[in-house]
Amino acid sequence: MGAFVLAHICPPSGIQIGFKVFLPVLPGFEPKARVEAVGHVLRVEQVGGLEGRDGFAISTRHTLLRFSDDTRELEESGKKNSQVG
Repeated sequence: MGAFVLAHICPPSGIQIGFKVFLPVLPGFEPKARVEAVGHVLRVEQVGGLEGRDGFAISTRHTLLRFSDDTRELEESGKKNSQVG
């Protein structure tokens, strides 16, 4: 139904957002898996300080669980994600 994301920079409340979460490969479970979702930012919590506990809650409208044996797709997505922010 949603997710809470810890972030240094948060999007504004009410904005539509999409995200992908790549799941770790489990022993005995071959396919790579990821969760893809689209929703909107429900609330933003800006605590501030040194702890870095700012974040935002996402209420999802559509959530998909995808499986892929194509590691290139996962590696390319990981590279893109590591370059952001």
